[in-house]
Amino acid sequence: MKQTLGLIIFLFLATSVSYAKPLSHPVVYGVISAMPSEGAPIQQAIQNKHHVLVDGIRFTLGTIKQRHVVAVISGMGMINASVATTIMIIKFHPKAVFLVGTAGSLQSRLHVGDVIIGERLYALEHIEPEYPVFNDELNPRTKKVDSLYVHANAKYLAIAKQLQAHLHLAKDNKLVFGLIATSNAFPQNSTQMQELKKVDADAIECEGFAVARVAELYHTPCLIVRGISDTAEMTLTKYGKKNAAIIPQAAVDLAEKNAATVVIDLINAYLVDNVKHP
Repeated sequence: MKQTLGLIIFLFLATSVSYAKPLSHPVVYGVISAMPSEGAPIQQAIQNKHHVLVDGIRFTLGTIKQRHVVAVISGMGMINASVATTIMIIKFHPKAVFLVGTAGSLQSRLHVGDVIIGERLYALEHIEPEYPVFNDELNPRTKKVDSLYVHANAKYLAIAKQLQAHLHLAKDNKLVFGLIATSNAFPQNSTQMQELKKVDADAIECEGFAVARVAELYHTPCLIVRGISDTAEMTLTKYGKKNAAIIPQAAVDLAEKNAATVVIDLINAYLVDNVKHP
């Protein structure tokens, strides 16, 4: 009985997903989302899809606009995002990685449905040492002190800016570029709020810095693309008070859709032969 049950389970898994094996074609782009709803528009856009299970994480492979892609739902927070990004880069070798999802605005110029691409990513919880750093405290890969900031890949950023006026967003929404802050726990004390104001962050979310840092360590171009789901007033109220107002679902849906639209438009526009990859 146990042997029969084991065989049934094995056959079910075998027909649902495959396990990591050499790819018949190179993956050009990787797309990471923290939550299923954030990744749903990307998953729906993927054609000729199949799934691969790597270390318990389900990756979706297929094409978007005839470009080969791999997509994954990482789970929330910097640790989950770091693990998924690392496995994606090591196993599938994408030539570029996008993180797509939502963020809260920290500036009045950003409205619900707008999309921001991070020119720089800032880690709110990281602290720069105020004392001489010993060799043992340096990053063993870079031989440097880890920075509080990660910069977006200049070539991909430049092309995104060229396409800024041609992206398929709603007429009332816009694409902007700026500083995105990442925090594992939403800031709810005055010190953290002052830090956000000090660095003049434009938006805040939970995974961007981690994805960008891992991509940087593996010399993989990366863009963090976030749709604004709550206004600056809503964000500051939410993070400053325990009894926060729930973000309207329509706002979340619009932010997720617009962020995915930007990524899909960018994938369509990035001709591999015209972008020099590291």
